[in-house]
Parts: sequence; C-alpha cells; structure tokens
Amino acid sequence: MKRAILLTIVTLIGLTIGSSLQTQASTAPDYLALISEKNKTMSSLLEDRSNMQETITFLHQHISETATFEMSMSNTTMPKDMLQQNIKMSKADYINTFIHGTHYVDDYEVSIETIAVQPANDGKSVISQEIMTEQGVALNPNDVKEAGKAFISTTKCITTHKIEGEKAVAVDAKCHTNTSFVNDI
Repeated sequence: MKRAILLTIVTLIGLTIGSSLQTQASTAPDYLALISEKNKTMSSLLEDRSNMQETITFLHQHISETATFEMSMSNTTMPKDMLQQNIKMSKADYINTFIHGTHYVDDYEVSIETIAVQPANDGKSVISQEIMTEQGVALNPNDVKEAGKAFISTTKCITTHKIEGEKAVAVDAKCHTNTSFVNDI
C-alpha cells in the first residue's frame, strides 16, 4: 500500500514537472521558424525584382541601423591577393549591394536555407547559420549588352539577430561567398 501511494506521488510529481516543461516549451518562441520564414520571404523578394521598393522596405525592417556585415569572397577570376580580404559594410552598404547588383544579373535565382538557430549567450538574441545559393548570368557593368557569364555562388553566413516581437532583426553577420562561373567549373 505504501509502495502504491509512493508510486502515485512520484507519478503525479513527474506529470506535474512534465506538464510544466511542456507548457514552457510550447510557449517558447520558435526562432528557427521565425528566421526560416524571414529568409524565405527575402528569397522571394530578391527573385521577384518587379517591386524593389518592397525589398528595400523589408531589408530596412529586418536590419538594425547599427548592423555590421563582414564579407569575404573567393572566385576563379579574383587575384589571389584579394582572396584573404574582408569587406566591412554598414546597413546602407549591404542594402545597396542588392539594389545596384540586380541591374547586372539576368536569369537570377536565389534560395536561402536556414541551417541552425541557437540562443546567444546574452539571452536577448539568437545566432543563425544560413546558406544563400544564387545563380544567374553576370553582365559586364561596363557594357550590359555584352554576353554575360553564367555563375553560381554559395554564401555561408553566421548572423546575430535581436528579436523584436515577431521579428528577427540582423545586428551582425560574418559571411563568405564562393562564386564559380560555368565556363570555369
């Protein structure tokens, strides 16, 4: 009898703790879904270049005013001494790469895959890992009528986001882009 009562008490404690943990887990924000949805929207906006103002507005809403982007690149046409250089960009510089870059790419396709999301040590932000794959035809900026070069690029980023309600706002990103041209593959 004592054993049955003890077992019942242990079971009730376990159910209570389990229920409490389940409630906490179900009310915790799903940062992976939040950032994945942001990246899906970003992909759609970049690919559909019919309304660049909508893309610009989205970028402004999802990038902090003080955000910094550190980029490194490699491709088969870059001089070797440039391969180790990092480019640092502000929010405005980063947004301008999308605005001005679209004029020099035809047949553009993009996808952004969110690989992982985890809470940052500060308890106020999250860190995501993303892979952005782009392909298209790069045009010569000096002569856009000249035949372009087909390319594929893969950008891997580690991005820190602060969470503002239901919005993930980028505050810092470190990215590396590898670009290959079809003739060089």
